[in-house]
Amino acid sequence: MQAVSLRDRYELEQGLVFLNPMQALVRLVLTQAQVDSRAGLNTAGFVSGYRGSPLGGFDKALWSESQLLTDAHIKFQPGLNEDLAATSVWGSQLTGIDPKRTVDGVFGLWYGKGPGVDRSMDALKHANMAGTSRFGGALAVAGDDHGAFSSSNAHQSDHMLIGASMPVLYPATLEELIDFGIRGWALSRFSGCWVGIKLVSEIAETSRITAVGLDRHQLSPLEYDPACEISWPAPPLMMERSLVEVRLPRVHEFTNANGFDATLWREQRSRLGIVAAGKSWLDVREALSLLGIDEAEARRMGLALYKPGLIWPLNATGLREFALGLNEMMVVEEKRPIIEDQAARLLYGLAGAPQIIGEQDAKGHPLIAVAGDLQALDLAVTLGDWLEGKGTLGDTAQARLTDLKHRREPQDNAIAAPPPRKPFYCAGCPHNTSTRVPEGSHAMAGIGCHGMAAWIPSRSIVSMTHMGGEGMHWLGRAPFTDESHIFQNVGDGTYAHSASLNIRAAVAAGVTMTFKILYNEAVAMTGGQPVEAGLSVGQICELVLAEHVAEVVVVTDDLHRFDGAVLPRAVTLLPREQFDEVQERLREKAGVTVLIYAQGCAAEKRRKRKRQQLEDPAVRVMINDRVCEGCGDCGRKSNCVAIQPLETPLGRKRKINQSACNKDLSCLRGFCPSFVSFEGGEYAPRKTRELEQSWRAELPTPEARALPDVFSLAMAGIGGGGVVSVAAIMGMAAHIEGLGASILDVTGLAQKNGAVYSHIRFSRDPDRLASGRIPEGCADVVLGFDLIAAAGEGAAKTLNANQTETFLNAVFTPSADFIDDGDQDFGEERMRQRINERSRKMAVIDAGGAAERLLGDQIFSNLVLLGAAWQSGTIPLSADALKTAITLNGASVDKSLVAFDLGRLVIADSARFAELDQIEGMAGAPVAETADALIAQRATLLEDYQNRAYADRFRAFMKKVAAADNAFPDRNQALTRRVAEALFKHMAIKDEYEVARLYAETDFMARAQENFSGDARPVFHLAPPLLSKRDPVTGELIKRQFGSWILPAFRVLAKLRPLRETPFDVFGLTEERRWERALRSQLMDDIDAMLPELNPGNYDDVVYYAALSLEIRGFGHVKKANGDRIEPQLRECRDRVLSTIVREYAA
Repeated sequence: MQAVSLRDRYELEQGLVFLNPMQALVRLVLTQAQVDSRAGLNTAGFVSGYRGSPLGGFDKALWSESQLLTDAHIKFQPGLNEDLAATSVWGSQLTGIDPKRTVDGVFGLWYGKGPGVDRSMDALKHANMAGTSRFGGALAVAGDDHGAFSSSNAHQSDHMLIGASMPVLYPATLEELIDFGIRGWALSRFSGCWVGIKLVSEIAETSRITAVGLDRHQLSPLEYDPACEISWPAPPLMMERSLVEVRLPRVHEFTNANGFDATLWREQRSRLGIVAAGKSWLDVREALSLLGIDEAEARRMGLALYKPGLIWPLNATGLREFALGLNEMMVVEEKRPIIEDQAARLLYGLAGAPQIIGEQDAKGHPLIAVAGDLQALDLAVTLGDWLEGKGTLGDTAQARLTDLKHRREPQDNAIAAPPPRKPFYCAGCPHNTSTRVPEGSHAMAGIGCHGMAAWIPSRSIVSMTHMGGEGMHWLGRAPFTDESHIFQNVGDGTYAHSASLNIRAAVAAGVTMTFKILYNEAVAMTGGQPVEAGLSVGQICELVLAEHVAEVVVVTDDLHRFDGAVLPRAVTLLPREQFDEVQERLREKAGVTVLIYAQGCAAEKRRKRKRQQLEDPAVRVMINDRVCEGCGDCGRKSNCVAIQPLETPLGRKRKINQSACNKDLSCLRGFCPSFVSFEGGEYAPRKTRELEQSWRAELPTPEARALPDVFSLAMAGIGGGGVVSVAAIMGMAAHIEGLGASILDVTGLAQKNGAVYSHIRFSRDPDRLASGRIPEGCADVVLGFDLIAAAGEGAAKTLNANQTETFLNAVFTPSADFIDDGDQDFGEERMRQRINERSRKMAVIDAGGAAERLLGDQIFSNLVLLGAAWQSGTIPLSADALKTAITLNGASVDKSLVAFDLGRLVIADSARFAELDQIEGMAGAPVAETADALIAQRATLLEDYQNRAYADRFRAFMKKVAAADNAFPDRNQALTRRVAEALFKHMAIKDEYEVARLYAETDFMARAQENFSGDARPVFHLAPPLLSKRDPVTGELIKRQFGSWILPAFRVLAKLRPLRETPFDVFGLTEERRWERALRSQLMDDIDAMLPELNPGNYDDVVYYAALSLEIRGFGHVKKANGDRIEPQLRECRDRVLSTIVREYAA
C-alpha cells in the first residue's frame, strides 16, 4: 500500500491523485496559477458562474479550499445568475488594458449547466466578440446533461458555444480536463478568443485516479499578435472582423503547434476509421473492448481511431492526415452532429477522401441515434454490424457480437422491473407542507426541490417552467380561462437568481395570483449552498411590497425565529398551522399576493446538526404499533418518507424510521393517539451501548479473488443514504493499492430519496478503464443497498447470470408512493427473484437491521453490506486499504469501521453474529400459521380487550364461518382467515378504554424507553373530544399534548373497561361509538346472510366483502371518511352476492 493524504488532490506536485470532477476543476485553476508563476507572470484568477448539475458542487469545492485559492491569488465570486457571472468574467479580461491594473492579467473561468449557457448567450457572445487579454484568457465550462438525468430537458451546449464563435474543447477524462484547461487558457490568450469546455454528466460525475504535474503542461512557444488583445472602445463590425479574420485563424495556428487531438493504430494499410470525442470516445473504446478488439486485432482489421480534443473548429491538418486513404470513416457522436458536418466539409472533393457515415449510414438510413445518450453495448452492436459488413470481423469478435445481441433481446417470462424509485422530498422537508394547495386550487412548479411536487397528484401542479420563468405561464393563460387564481411556487434561490422580476411583471399585467416564496435558506438541490445575496425574510418582504403587491403573509414553523426581527408593518406573521387558512383567504384576494413560507431545509439542518453547527432538538417520535390503525393519515398530513410500514401479526402498521427522521414533527398532526414523543435524554438504543468488540480481532482473512483485466462493481441505493460516500471509499482504497479506478455516480435528482447508482471499476492498467458506466451484463459484483433500486433497470441490466455475485440488504424501504397507497403490494419477493434469476449467486443480509440495532443508524448498513461482500472474497481490495480509506473519509470513523467488520462477521461466523444481534420478537402475538390458530389468537386478544364472554361471541361466529368454509378445501380457508381478521377489528374497537389499555398494559412504553439513556420524558398527543378545540378551516379536533402524568389515568381507564357497552359507559354514548358498533353488527349480519348459500361462484366476493371492511380504519373523522368511502362498496358487494343467490333459486 502507498501512503496517501487527502491533501494530495491539490498539493501533490507530481504523480497520481484520486479526484472527483469538481476537485479536478479546482486543481485546474490552481495549476494555472502555478504555470504562470513558473513563467514569471504576476497573474490572478477569477472564477464565477452558477451551480447546476452536473456542476452542482463546484462552488462548494472552491469554498472548501478558500485559503489555497487566496494564496494563489484566485478570486471566486459566485454569480447571482449565469449571465451576470459571464459578464463579470468578461470584465476580468478588461484588466489587461486597465492602466491601473495590479497584475499582468487575470485568467477567468465561467461555469454553468446547459440551460445556464442558453440564458447567457448574449453575455457570452459579447464577451467573445470583445476578446481576452494577453496574460488573461477565459474558459467557459458548460455542464451538459445529455440524458436529462437531472434537468428539465436534455441539453447540448456545444452548438450554443459555436454560435458565439467560441472554440470548444471536449475532454474525455479528468486528466484531459486539467490538461485541456491549461492549454485552453493558453489558446485563449494566444487567439484572443474565449474557449469553451464541454463537460457532460458522465465525465463530470466520474471520479478517477488522475496523473498530475506541471511537466505535463509544456507548450511550443508561438509569437503573440497584439491585434488579438481585448480592446475598448471598438465598433461592432471591427470586433466581428477581428474575431473572424484575425483571432479564429490563430486557433488553427495554435492547434497545429500544440494539438488537442490523438490518433491510434493508424497505418498505411488502414482502411476503416472511427472518429469520436469526449464521452463518445470512451464509448467507442468500451464498445471495442466488448467485441474483444484490442490494438493487435484492430491493426489486423485495418481499423484506426481518431480523437479530436478540439471539436470546433476541427484541426483540418490532423483530420486530413488521418482520413485520407481510408475507405470509410464512421463519426460517433452523442446528440446532434458537430464533428461529422465539419469532416464532410473539410474532406469534400479531396483525393482519397473516405465515405463518411455517422448519424446515417451509407444508404441514408439512421445509424447512430441523435436523441438520448449512447450506451456502450448498443454502440458495440452498431460497430460490430458495420465491421461485419466490411468483412473484417474476426471469429472472437463475431462470437461476442452474437452474445451482445442476445443480451439486448427481451427474455421470455422475465419478471418486469418495479416502478422506478422517483426522487422525493427528504423527511421533514418544508416542501412537504409548503407545496400544498387548497381543494379546488392549482399551482405551477419551477426549478428547485419544490419542483418534485409536479409528480405528486395532490399538489395539483398544472405546468412547469424554466428557471426564471416562474409565474409567466399565468400571464398568457389568465385572459382566456374561467379559473380566477393560481399559485406559483418559487424557491428563495430562484427568487434571488431571477424570479424577483416576475412578481413585477405579474403586477404590471394585472393578474390575480399568489407567489409562494419558499424560504429555506439553502439551495438543497445542489448540495445545500447558501443563497446568493443572503436576503432575509424581512428584506424580501420589503422588496415585494415595493412592487405594489396586494398583500404579503409570512408563515413559519417557528415563530421564535422572528423574535427581534424587523418585518414591515404591512406583513402578517402566522404559524404554519394556519397555512391552509391563509391560502384559502389569499386565493380570494384580487391582484398579486405573496406568501412566504419560512422553514429551514431539512437536509441542511441534518448536516449542521451532525457538524454541531445547529442545536439538535432532544426529541424523538415513536408510534405505538398496537394503537396504530395503519390508516396512513400521518403520512398524508406530513408527506414524510420517514413514516414507513411495519408488518405485524395484526396487519400493516406504521413506524418512524429514526435514521431518516429530521424532527419536523408534522407527523404528529396525524389524527391518531398512537404517537408519543420523547423529550430529553439521548437516543441510543440499548444494544449500541452494550456492543462488545472482542470478536473484531478474530476475524479471518478470506481468500481474495484475482483481479481481472477490469473489475466492475455496481451499487444501488437511495439518495442521501451514503452510496456515493461508499463509492468514494472504494475508489480511494484502490488508489491506496496502486490500482487504476473510475467511479461514476449516477444521481440525477436522486439525492432526494430517489434511486442512486455508483459504477466502480478497477484495473491494474488504467488505460483499460474506458467508460465509467458498467456495460450491460458486465458487473462482477452488485451491492443492493436498496431492493427497489437494485431491481430497477439501472442496476439489473448490469447483472450477468454467469458472472455476477449480488448482495442485497434485507431491509425494505418503500418508495414515496407508499404515502398515498399504504396498502399496496410492494412485490418484494418478485424483485428478489428478478435479481436472483440474473445473478450467479445472491445473498440477502439484514444489513439495515443490524446497523440500526447495533450501531443506532441505518446509514451504516452500506458498510455492513460491503463488509459481507468483502468477507465473501468477491472484492479484490485488501481490508487494510478499505479501512484506511474509511478513516480518510473522516465521517463517524469508529462506527464505520465497526460496521464494516460486522458485515464481515455475518459471513465469517454467523453464530457469533447472532449472539450480538439477538432480535427480539415483534410486539404483539406471533404470526398465526393456520385459520384455527388465527381464531384462537384473536379470541385471546378479545379476552384481554373485554372478557371471555365477548371472546366467546367471536369464537361462536367464527365456528359458523369455518363450517361453511370447509366445503371449499381448495381455497385454503381464505374466507375464514379474512372474516376472522375483519370481525376482530370491528369487535376490538379502539375506544378510550382500549387506547388506555394499549399504553398501560402492554410493553410498548418499556420497549420505547430502552432506546434512550438519561431522562427521556414521554409526551402523548391526543384529542379527547370533551377537551379539544376544532380547527376553524377543517372542523377537525386539534390534538393536545399530555405529559407522563396521564399514564396513571390510562391505568385507571383501562381498569374501567368492564363498563364498556353498559348504561355507565359515557364514552359509548357518542355518535362515533354508536356508528362503530353498528358497523360490527352490519358485518356479522351480512356474513350471516351470505354464508348459507356460499358457492364457488360467489366465494371470492364474500372474501372481498370481508377484506373491504378492513379498510374502515383510523380514528374519528379519518375512520368516518373511510367508512363513507367503503360502505357503498360493501353494500354493492353484499347485494351482488345475495342477488346471485336469488337468481340461482329462480333458475
